[in-house]
Amino acid sequence: MKIRRRDFLKLSAIAGATATLGKPTLNAFAEDAKKKEQIGELPGEWKPSTC
Repeated sequence: MKIRRRDFLKLSAIAGATATLGKPTLNAFAEDAKKKEQIGELPGEWKPSTC
């Protein structure tokens, strides 16, 4: 089966729209309602180093 450029672009647009409208949940970025802690690193001791 030969896929033409026009068909590829149509399918790509449909796939992109489906992914956008499907609204996948990103649990890694979701805020936890129970936690009210500061976002970021906890204060600690600075240790100089070289790479």
